[in-house]
Amino acid sequence: MISSFLLRKKYPQQHHTFPNPEFTPFGKFLGEPILQPTCHEGCQRCILICPTQAITKDPTHGLTIDLGRCVFCGECAKVCEHHAIRFSKRFNLVAGTREDLLVNTVQHLPHAVIQPPEKRIGTKKILNILKINGGGCGSCELELTSLISPQLCLNEHLLRITDQPTHADIMIVVGSVSPKMINPIRETYRHIPDPKILVAVGSCAISGGPFRTEKSHHGLPPDLIPDLYIPGCAPLPYAVLYTLLAYLERISPMEDGAFTQAQHTLGE
Repeated sequence: MISSFLLRKKYPQQHHTFPNPEFTPFGKFLGEPILQPTCHEGCQRCILICPTQAITKDPTHGLTIDLGRCVFCGECAKVCEHHAIRFSKRFNLVAGTREDLLVNTVQHLPHAVIQPPEKRIGTKKILNILKINGGGCGSCELELTSLISPQLCLNEHLLRITDQPTHADIMIVVGSVSPKMINPIRETYRHIPDPKILVAVGSCAISGGPFRTEKSHHGLPPDLIPDLYIPGCAPLPYAVLYTLLAYLERISPMEDGAFTQAQHTLGE
């Protein structure tokens, strides 16, 4: 009994109401990269050290980071002598197209993705999420498991996990999508009734991440175009939940990254 009391005192239950404007990621978390036009023309240090070839450089835009490939290791910022790259604490990273994941000194990620009319399923009270692992290290899968924890409690937001494609409304894909998983993912997505939402979570599902090779592990196949891209390695579960609720118009994003409840009733 004494040991149990000491554990409870040392590790108190941390319940976060969502959305929580005061939420901040842990100390070493690396969020959206901020690029400055201070990079010298002949410098290639960040490009050479990037493990996923996510950084390019051209005379027009200067440095460009493909967040679909970036694993947020931070090595590029460490080797940059001109302070052209730094990482912010912004965690709610999302894009509606693959091109939107390319960030430079001019282009930044949007704070939310607008739901198109043909994909409008947010009016349904309860939506079912189907998770598919295409093969990877398991980090994104582990983060998604936290969605059903008491801290986030997915069911409170009228979302729940299902393992039946015919019952699903949202399909989340994680992992680098190995060649043997391409057809099963295609068939699973085909069996989900319309309208449906496809979400690529993590760098592996978007581009293959560190597992990418010339012939395989390029993420989702070209014929499966996600409605939402959530970059990261791995994205925070808080970011995944925020992205889904903002896309479904169940919360309203704010420019500074804080959250406000949407001014409408769920299910309307």
